[in-house]
Amino acid sequence: MSTDGAEEGTNRERTVPMTSRRYSRETDLGDHLREVSSCLNIFQKFVKAQNRIFGSS
Repeated sequence: MSTDGAEEGTNRERTVPMTSRRYSRETDLGDHLREVSSCLNIFQKFVKAQNRIFGSS
């Protein structure tokens, strides 16, 4: 049961970057959503490029 607390602590530190601690939760969430959406956009471009390259086969 004491390990649960330790895991919780490490998870919290892993999910929250050091710099974001001085911002509010809303700003954190906005930044996170922006990061995720930009990653998705990059991934979509990558998939489209792959389809262009390998789609002919």
